[in-house]
Amino acid sequence: DLPGLAHFLEHMLFTGTAKYPKEGEYHEFMQQNGGASNAYTACYFTCYMFEVKPEVLVEALDRFARFFTEPSLTRDCTEREINAVDSEYQAGLTSPWWRYVGILNMSANPDHPFHVAVGNNKV
Repeated sequence: DLPGLAHFLEHMLFTGTAKYPKEGEYHEFMQQNGGASNAYTACYFTCYMFEVKPEVLVEALDRFARFFTEPSLTRDCTEREINAVDSEYQAGLTSPWWRYVGILNMSANPDHPFHVAVGNNKV
């Protein structure tokens, strides 16, 4: 019912939690500990991933788990993340692969979630 919501939420979860409210703290922690993180939203799921030094895995898992139990979802980040999702959508318009996926999306049943894969600031 809300095209692009999963992708938007994927972005918002990285912006902070109740225990770790500082925006960017998660990525900073990962980088300081020899790691990295990323996520992507596909048609039926969102995948979050990270890697970090073994000795800080428990701390990393604490930060990661709080994305899902106590996300901040602040108004301050909302407009920026809507624009980030839209920017990813716009960037894909000229990519042959994403143009192909777009044709598949447009051809799908409008009542099916596959009808809109990424979302943009118009939906």
